[in-house]
Amino acid sequence: MKISTILSHLLVILTLIVLMVNVTTPVVQGSKESTPREVLAFLQDVTQLDVTKYESTLIGTMLSYPEELANISLTSGKYTLKSETSELDVLFKFTNNTLTWVLIRVMDGSPIFSAQQHANDIDKAKTILSNYKAFSSDNSLQTMSDILDTVDATKSLTTVMNNTKLQVDKSSSSTSFAWRYSIDGADYSRLDIKFKDGHFYEFRDDRSYYRIGGTDVNITEEEAVNMALDHAKNFSWIFDGKKVTDFNIVEKNIGAELLTRSRAPLELYPYWMVTLPLDNYYPGNVASILVTIWADNKEIIDCFTLSYGGEIVNSATTHLYPEENTTLIEPSSSVATADKNLQSEHDDQINQIIVVLVFVMLLVGVGITLKKYSSKNY
Repeated sequence: MKISTILSHLLVILTLIVLMVNVTTPVVQGSKESTPREVLAFLQDVTQLDVTKYESTLIGTMLSYPEELANISLTSGKYTLKSETSELDVLFKFTNNTLTWVLIRVMDGSPIFSAQQHANDIDKAKTILSNYKAFSSDNSLQTMSDILDTVDATKSLTTVMNNTKLQVDKSSSSTSFAWRYSIDGADYSRLDIKFKDGHFYEFRDDRSYYRIGGTDVNITEEEAVNMALDHAKNFSWIFDGKKVTDFNIVEKNIGAELLTRSRAPLELYPYWMVTLPLDNYYPGNVASILVTIWADNKEIIDCFTLSYGGEIVNSATTHLYPEENTTLIEPSSSVATADKNLQSEHDDQINQIIVVLVFVMLLVGVGITLKKYSSKNY
């Protein structure tokens, strides 16, 4: 066999291996190359974290197209920031190429900021909003800042100014500010800022991808409750192979809440969620029946049971509870999983790169050997 033929065959084999590695390697970049670096810019310009004092390392990113987000891109990732006195983990998400979530975990020491931090949480929130307004060129943030002038952040409260609702949740170690665009009591898009142990902890903004599909509320709370009671008369559920039809509703404890959820992809519409509490625990530890009703066309969306502890025993569409647009990933559980997945993907890619490099070195060695062999024969 000719030397050139052997080398051609080896080249084909190398190409196939590289293609296989590319197919199986997890995505470690967002949908645009500059995306991860924007996180550092956000930390520096918006939160005033002095990134220049840290050595930053991008652990990795994961790209997905969640069905619940209408298959738009969702890039999740993690940075580690280390200095001589401080170590931070920074988790982030880009939704459709827009930074929508940032969380800072202090692993050691205290965060290093480029400016003196306010002692008052309201002033801290105002600074974040002002910086984010400049960072994103979003003038609508001024309204969110203005409403802060009307509240006392030393306690938990909810207040509304025009169509902007502010909810402040205060605990011994944290303060969170949650702004909602609210119409007739139904909340649509949101922006959240949270401080923990006196420092910036979390930012989240879903306004770039959720849209208002409709705002009509053509059914009152009383009408929604009556519709739910009427619908529950014929409701039943299956537990342990048996059909449960006999139950009693405590009507004086019925509650109804006007919420929003997606009906068309990423378009929010108002609906009523009516909670029908039962007088006892029924098979499956069922304590309540929940009925959801569209507020505009008065159609029943779903009816399902809620057991003690929050488990949904029977539902045709279990994603309805809690409502889609306000479901948040809890850092306490999801962060650990994300860390593990990111590190695993990072390690896998390094291993695959090593395999390719070893093969390339082998190929070069074979080529040199064949060349020497060819020279001897000539």
